[in-house]
Amino acid sequence: MLIREWMTKDVITVTPDTSMLKASKLMKDHNIRRLPVLDGKHVVGIVSDRDIRAASPSKATTLDMHELYYLLSEVKVKDIMTSDPVTVYDTDAVDAAALLFLQKGYQNTTLQDIIDATKLSKGAVYHHFRSKEEIARKVGDRMGDEMWEPLRRIREAAGLTGLQKLQAVFAASFAGDRQQRMGRTLPHLTDDPYFLVLEWQSIEERLVPECIAPLVRQGVADGSIHTGDPDALAGALFFLADLWLPPQSRPTTRTQQRARNRVFQQMTRALGLDLLTEEQALQLEELCPEK
Repeated sequence: MLIREWMTKDVITVTPDTSMLKASKLMKDHNIRRLPVLDGKHVVGIVSDRDIRAASPSKATTLDMHELYYLLSEVKVKDIMTSDPVTVYDTDAVDAAALLFLQKGYQNTTLQDIIDATKLSKGAVYHHFRSKEEIARKVGDRMGDEMWEPLRRIREAAGLTGLQKLQAVFAASFAGDRQQRMGRTLPHLTDDPYFLVLEWQSIEERLVPECIAPLVRQGVADGSIHTGDPDALAGALFFLADLWLPPQSRPTTRTQQRARNRVFQQMTRALGLDLLTEEQALQLEELCPEK
């Protein structure tokens, strides 16, 4: 998810020399609580309604209305603002890389492409990332984080059996658009052992214990899943589904993917788990070249 897709555009701003009185009026008129402070094109601070309240005279003041108005008009934003706030670009290095990987593919995107897209200096990008591969890892982390919210909603949904929730998780994971994004954005796991290790750790340390195993245990409790070891089944399912089954793990032809789909369906159906539909299997095949 790119910052530009969530940020508020055309924001109301003030300068360091704007009066506190004017800043307060802007907040009330536009129903906002904070104002960026710009000196030219540079963000030098931020002022909030809390800052204004803290700098305003108390209600017990002995000042008359004219004195109070004069005082408020003399206090400047620079006197009460928070200086040097943390800022981000609408396309930081990771966001820019994600967009480029989607547009051009991972293999066709160079580190120089990413530097050019961010409009940052080469030194600034190299300060945070040593290589394109390191940026790709961050992109992968971000894509994984995006996936967690729908998985959490499925896990906490009421009125579904454990098996139905597990099927919903598979449907979300195998959604065609998500698989296409991953295929274009990230290298094959087998291209770099480090990527493979990261994915393995993600499954073992987070996905299985926090999401999949609870669903299998629920299925055992409600009778929709039959196994003597819910945790072992959860781990086996998602190691297969995440590392062996999808074509993103390694270069795969449609014939090879069709065979994997068939074996995965046979295995899971033998366990009473219909986790890969024919439509989902076809979507995975279509991600692969013909030969």
